[in-house]
Amino acid sequence: TTIAVAPKRAFMLTSVFINLTRLPSIIILTPLIRKVCGFLLENNIYHQINAEVSAGYQTFEYTQQFIRRSTENMFAEGSVFGMHDENKIDYTLKAKYVYDGNNKDDYSAEANLKLPLKVFGNLQADFSRILYSPNVLQSVYISNHFEWYMNLGKSEATVYSLKYELPKHFLAIGGSNYSISDYIYFDNLSEPVQFSGSVNVKQAFIQKNFRFRKFQLTNTAYWQSVDANVIPIPNFALHHSLFIESFLFKKKLLTQFGIDVHYTSDYYAPAYNPAISIFYLQDSVKTNGYALADVFFNFKIKTASVFIKLHNAGYGLID
Repeated sequence: TTIAVAPKRAFMLTSVFINLTRLPSIIILTPLIRKVCGFLLENNIYHQINAEVSAGYQTFEYTQQFIRRSTENMFAEGSVFGMHDENKIDYTLKAKYVYDGNNKDDYSAEANLKLPLKVFGNLQADFSRILYSPNVLQSVYISNHFEWYMNLGKSEATVYSLKYELPKHFLAIGGSNYSISDYIYFDNLSEPVQFSGSVNVKQAFIQKNFRFRKFQLTNTAYWQSVDANVIPIPNFALHHSLFIESFLFKKKLLTQFGIDVHYTSDYYAPAYNPAISIFYLQDSVKTNGYALADVFFNFKIKTASVFIKLHNAGYGLID
């Protein structure tokens, strides 16, 4: 059997990005140069295939009061994906590999599959694995109050997730499993530490939304657990949103007005160290265990969107 494969279009693109990050006493300059080429194939057994491959060069300039460091990496990446048609099987495959430089052998791989089950809803499965090097702040830091030179190894994160949804009934359920090996965190002294072994995080959720004319109510409940205290998370979390949505001025202005309510069970949330702009572990004060309400208003005119939110609108009303 001969299958005709005809390229519909091909392209090549060169992109340059420059990112400047400022922290207390630290400046990080991150230019990125990427060369991308891609093509689309049709008239084959998979209907249509999109593919992109690229190679790039990235350098990091790290400047602090007492030190100046730079790192560079050369990488290759590629992806294959479908046409994102909700009525057909959709898939995405992505991969990236650093083949030379300070972070050599870092990689990431991602696979996503969505199966439309027609009247029975949709089933979606996701997988990803990342091997990554410690960042500059985790490796070296010098200031008046903190100083460290760390020889840290790479960390690896693997994620599996599965979601089933019934769009007509505004219902979705799902679960995820995160496994992180050699995880790097900041301890209660605000110093980086590498965990020996694996940390596993499990999460499950259910979402049910309601609509009545212009009113919408969205509801999501989460359950999650972790087998090591180096990643502090609440066991339960709830999110609810009640809003009214309508068009004004002959349907040229879309408006939404409503309230968000969030709840998480109490847990030892990480504390913040403003001197080095990091969150670190603490086990002296539990936070949350109560609900927070945000009032919001947003509107959209063509491509322009404006969003206004009052965080913790109920502050001071309840002791």
